[in-house]
Amino acid sequence: MAEAELMVEPITPQDIADRLDRGDQRFKEIAEELRCLPQMQADMAAVREILEALQGLKTLGRVIAGLSKVIAAVGLAVGMIVGVFKLAVIAVTKGG
Repeated sequence: MAEAELMVEPITPQDIADRLDRGDQRFKEIAEELRCLPQMQADMAAVREILEALQGLKTLGRVIAGLSKVIAAVGLAVGMIVGVFKLAVIAVTKGG
């Protein structure tokens, strides 16, 4: 059985320099793509603040809706009491 010889081309210093240049260029491209990252983070923070404000408004709306129900119930109770007193006054004045 014959041994297979591997044909390996020698790597020259120019090959290494070319590869390093390609890597350097890729890092520059990545850095360029990431340049807008701080602005994107600021935009996300602004969106988060808006969402928190809207959540607060939603909670405020629920509180107002609950208070309006309480106010309506109190108004109804006051109206019923006034009505009963008016009926009592009418009954007393007619019956007296």
